[in-house]
Amino acid sequence: MLLDRGRIMQKKMQKSSKKLNNAGMSLIEVLVAVIILALVTGPILSSFVSALKYNSKAKEKQRVTTAAQSIMEGFKAYDIEELCWQFNGVHPFMVVAGTGSFAETPISDHVLDGVIAADGIFDTSIMTAPTGEQVFVPAPDNRYEFVLQNIAFESALFDARVTVAPHVAADGLAGVQTITEMETMNGYLDAVYKQSAGTDAAMYAQVLAEVLDELNDKDEIYEYELENLDKDKISVTKETYINITTSGGVDKVTVECRYYYTVTDYPYFDEEGLEDTFSLPEEGMPTDYLSVPVTTVYDNTNTASNGAKLEDVYCYYYPSYGNVDGTRIGSDTIYINNSTGVARNVYLVKQVNTSLSNGQLFTCESSYMPDIIGSGSINLYHNLYENLASPGSAVGTVDLSGVNSVTELVGSGSAVLLYDVQVAVYEPGAAAAGFTATPLLVLEGSMNDK
Repeated sequence: MLLDRGRIMQKKMQKSSKKLNNAGMSLIEVLVAVIILALVTGPILSSFVSALKYNSKAKEKQRVTTAAQSIMEGFKAYDIEELCWQFNGVHPFMVVAGTGSFAETPISDHVLDGVIAADGIFDTSIMTAPTGEQVFVPAPDNRYEFVLQNIAFESALFDARVTVAPHVAADGLAGVQTITEMETMNGYLDAVYKQSAGTDAAMYAQVLAEVLDELNDKDEIYEYELENLDKDKISVTKETYINITTSGGVDKVTVECRYYYTVTDYPYFDEEGLEDTFSLPEEGMPTDYLSVPVTTVYDNTNTASNGAKLEDVYCYYYPSYGNVDGTRIGSDTIYINNSTGVARNVYLVKQVNTSLSNGQLFTCESSYMPDIIGSGSINLYHNLYENLASPGSAVGTVDLSGVNSVTELVGSGSAVLLYDVQVAVYEPGAAAAGFTATPLLVLEGSMNDK
């Protein structure tokens, strides 16, 4: 029995010895584990650092881009004269919102498009007149340069250089155009009418709809769509009436546009399937026309007692050239009726149809033949003899009757209608150093001179 107990104790001691006999990991195994860990975590840490750097750069680029766009949009809100006044300290600087300081750096000999322009832009744009007052004098080359220092944007500061120059189109034509200079208009005393650019097209479409309805009412066999109409059988003419009246000390000026149309021998099928024709207006019926609602452009009913009396009448209209963009209008007649017994100055001004290319406009102007018919005493100032696409080129025949014609308007001059704008954004301090550093971003755009 004692022997068995000894053996049992010996076995328990052997088992306990086996459990405690753990030598652990060797140094080599630890080193291998460390190396593996380094190989795995190294690229991950490197990617993390690179991502941080990329995000930082992307954020900075986005900040600079947004700042440049903000400057560009700010410039577009003003015309050149307003900008020059702001940069000469007369008005508060409003081009860019922010808390930083804004300044204009006078640069007489600046570099633009790689050329040194010694025109003293900032010395001549705003000048002191002999009376001591500051006056605006446009730059001789219509080029301007504006400098902004310490622009505060999203907790960062930037300098910026903005260059403005006349736009040059792909066809080589510059943004400088000849424009009509008018007498200063007085909204209290003058009548001003401005025709909507799309009036002719809209009214012509209504005429086609009227003819289509008539055709579908008569034809018993087919139902026609607009594209089925034979436009060669439809004739449309335009008449504009400018009426100047007075009664009991009240002066009024109204304008009405009428679009007369005729249809000649238009074929259709009757209920028996036989072909017949119809014409408009039908025999014995009045002339068919559609009218733009009469527009009252002057009425001093409520202001006559204050001494307001009609002086001049201004009419800005779009010529009806004929077949333009599918709008076929055969003739353009303008009636000017003055029944006041007092001579009136009437300014009749053709406007440029911007939907036409310069070549199309030139062709239309070359063949445009309006009729201007007046009654009463009228001194007419107009640009009917001017080719809007190419001043000095020939125009079609102009028939003037019943008016004292003045072939030239008050005057004409050249003006830049479209500018190219370049905004270059720099690190702060670049302006003081003369912008010798590389810009952070250059943004190109354009602006109209309002």
